[in-house]
Amino acid sequence: MHFLKDRGFQHATASEITPREAYEGRRAMLKLMAGGAAGAALAGWAGRDALAQSAAQSLTSRPVTLTATITGAQSAVPTPTGNVEFYDGATLLGSAALSPQGTATLVTTRISRTGPHSLTARYTGDFNYQASTSGALSHETRFDPALLVPILDLILQ
Repeated sequence: MHFLKDRGFQHATASEITPREAYEGRRAMLKLMAGGAAGAALAGWAGRDALAQSAAQSLTSRPVTLTATITGAQSAVPTPTGNVEFYDGATLLGSAALSPQGTATLVTTRISRTGPHSLTARYTGDFNYQASTSGALSHETRFDPALLVPILDLILQ
C-alpha cells in the first residue's frame, strides 16, 4: 500500500467513495476496456441469446429438447460462460451449463400441462457478460392417448 502512495496513487476506503464517484469510476473502466464510449461498452458487454426447441408441439410426458445459444457482442471478449435457466412462463424447467461453444441444452418432460406454453431461456451472466433473457417461443402440448392404454387395461380386466 505504501508503494502505491509513494507513486502518487491514493486509496480510498468504501465509505469515502460517493455513489457518483463509484458510477464515474465504473464508466471510466468500461470505456477503457472497450476502447470507446461508455454507452457502447455497456451495450457490448451484454450477451446475446437465442432459444430453439426440438419441436413446436409435443405430447404429454414426452421429452422436449431446448437449446440456448449465447454469443458475445464483441469478438475480443472470451466466449460467455456460466449457466442458462429454461422457463415455461414463470416456472423453472431446469438449468444447464454453457459448453465451450456457447450452447446449453436441456431435455425435459416437465412441459406436461396440455395447451399453449411460452418458453424462454435466461442466461445468468458471467464476469464479461450481463444476464439476458431470450425472446419467447410458443410451444403446444397435446394429450398423449397412449397414456390411457394402461388405465383401459385395468378397467377392462
